[in-house]
Amino acid sequence: MEAEAATTVMLRNLPRQLAQERLLQRFIEVGFAGTFDFLYMPTNVATREGNGYGFINFSSWPGLQRFVHDWHGRFFFPDLDGDAPLSVSIATLQGREANVSKWSTSRLKRVRNPMLKPIVLPDPLCNIAEELERQQMVLGQGERGRKLPASRERGAASR
Repeated sequence: MEAEAATTVMLRNLPRQLAQERLLQRFIEVGFAGTFDFLYMPTNVATREGNGYGFINFSSWPGLQRFVHDWHGRFFFPDLDGDAPLSVSIATLQGREANVSKWSTSRLKRVRNPMLKPIVLPDPLCNIAEELERQQMVLGQGERGRKLPASRERGAASR
């Protein structure tokens, strides 16, 4: 894979039953915590089934190279049915900000489950668990005091 300015790769052949949270855990398990600042695996919100691909933005070319060397063409999730060798290729869209912009659609903003949205880290070296917890708390605070308009509450109660 030659494109030294590249930082974002597309991952193909991800098992459809894979959850984005498990993908994140796997990256950490295999030693890539602290090397990326964006991770997204598009998922069908209704079925919670993945589309078989995802994107990750590494903070540096060497981190990307190491991932490709270690995992391209290898089984990244051998414990899941339908696992095929991981295919890693340079993504068309490059960089954290470009990916955040691309995936910040109004449709995706309506999704409440943070694990179905792109994972954007402020710094690749941040504590991932603490950052995700902080983001969930921020989302929770925004939703907690929110009530349905009276007309919608009545409609919902009569159903």
